[in-house]
Amino acid sequence: YAARSGSMIYVVMPQMGKAEAAEVASGVLDAMASSSLGRREVLLKTAIGIASFPKDGDSERILIPHVEAMVHESIRRGDNVVTVYGD
Repeated sequence: YAARSGSMIYVVMPQMGKAEAAEVASGVLDAMASSSLGRREVLLKTAIGIASFPKDGDSERILIPHVEAMVHESIRRGDNVVTVYGD
């Protein structure tokens, strides 16, 4: 499932653990980096944050701020980074 809120895009991957989600996210980053679009006039930068329901938050009100904190940590760490809550 995917949803957009402001400049953020949320992807919900049911039945997927954080390690597997991090692998999928890293694959997305690799695909974007190898895209011809990413090497031309358009600069693609992605910051990905991962958290798990219900382990990291048992409601939207708790979980989304954790994900957003991980996105901001990815931004702080540099371009095209995946950060997992609790790692």
